[in-house]
Amino acid sequence: MDECTIREPKVVYELEKTGIWGEAVRQRKPILINDFNAENPHKKGYPEGHTSLSRFLTIPVINGDKIVAVIGVGNKIEPYDDIDIVQLNLLAESVWSIVRKKDDEKKILQYTDELKELNATKDKFFSIIAHDLRNPFSSLLGFSELLVKNAQKYTPEKIQQFASNMYNTAKQTYTLLENLLEWSRLQTGKLVPNFENILPEKLVFEVKSICNLQAQSKQIEIITIIETNDSFLADKEMIKTVLRNLISNAIKFTFPQGKIFIRTYCQNNQIIFSVIDTGIGIEEQNLSKLFKIESKLSKSGTFDEKGTGLGLVLCKEFISKHDGTIWAESEFGQGSTFSFALQLKN
Repeated sequence: MDECTIREPKVVYELEKTGIWGEAVRQRKPILINDFNAENPHKKGYPEGHTSLSRFLTIPVINGDKIVAVIGVGNKIEPYDDIDIVQLNLLAESVWSIVRKKDDEKKILQYTDELKELNATKDKFFSIIAHDLRNPFSSLLGFSELLVKNAQKYTPEKIQQFASNMYNTAKQTYTLLENLLEWSRLQTGKLVPNFENILPEKLVFEVKSICNLQAQSKQIEIITIIETNDSFLADKEMIKTVLRNLISNAIKFTFPQGKIFIRTYCQNNQIIFSVIDTGIGIEEQNLSKLFKIESKLSKSGTFDEKGTGLGLVLCKEFISKHDGTIWAESEFGQGSTFSFALQLKN
């Protein structure tokens, strides 16, 4: 009403501290007062700037056995009566019906989005099995058949070339299988984090040691910048997997003799790990597609290295298990920065 001068009305109330309108909830029935100025043990007054009340009617809105809302009206010229209660109940039923309809619509949209994601997940899973696993095995069978039939005819150099191709194919397929197994365990809820205290410097050293051979094969230097060594709680193997995936991707998309930086620092009571490369970068339109299984985003590296399309999806899943965040920044042709943030130990 125009007479109300309350600038910031209170929106949260403790039921036991409320007055007349709270009685509608406590007694689970309409409360009707046609002389608001008369003494009433349930009155608690009203805030400064509130419109003065001469009459008051409040009803609980009941859905099933739950009170879901309260409606209050005041200052009718004529006294309130049972007809007003009936009309207010009809209004409440109408409004609540609209609210529930809108809520149902939101749930339907939510379920639709979840179903789309599940279908995308299923499609990705079967496409990996049908294509990404089948093709490497076809190559292995083809190379091994040629070796079995023609080993005596080939030079040692030719056999070495075949063996190298078979090794690389087997290694890529094994990585894919590992990712598939980890991902399937996540989807079925069988992978639960085992939290422990972790020191960033030690974690980075362990992962860097694993990735050094891959980096050296392309003459890429990995440089660590440890700005904090505050411990944090996390599943060590999960975080190592995330960091290893990010570093492997950086190596994959960086040209020979490039550089990769692993940086750790603190910000807003979080520890942040960043993997920064001097590689080919990511097109702006593809940044939003990262970490999404339905995007089917997979690109060959600077040495034509193949990817599984699951690495970043796994990273996001693992970081989500820690209530953390993961993101990417990039400028095409200028390199990329992949970062994730986790809460520091309290």
